[in-house]
Amino acid sequence: MQTGGRVSRNIDILSLFSGVGLFDLGVLAAFEERGFSARISAQVEIDPFCRRVLEKQYPLTSRD
Repeated sequence: MQTGGRVSRNIDILSLFSGVGLFDLGVLAAFEERGFSARISAQVEIDPFCRRVLEKQYPLTSRD
């Protein structure tokens, strides 16, 4: 991404069908390994058990 002639290294990620967040963890690791600053900005999950795991593992991420 270009912003004002510079390349932005900040990535916001929307996670759909998040499960317990293992794919999210892998995506974050892959971006960070390549020098990007990545964060999961929102997660969508219907399963109550998975939502409880996500709330514990990603407390700052929106799930509303």
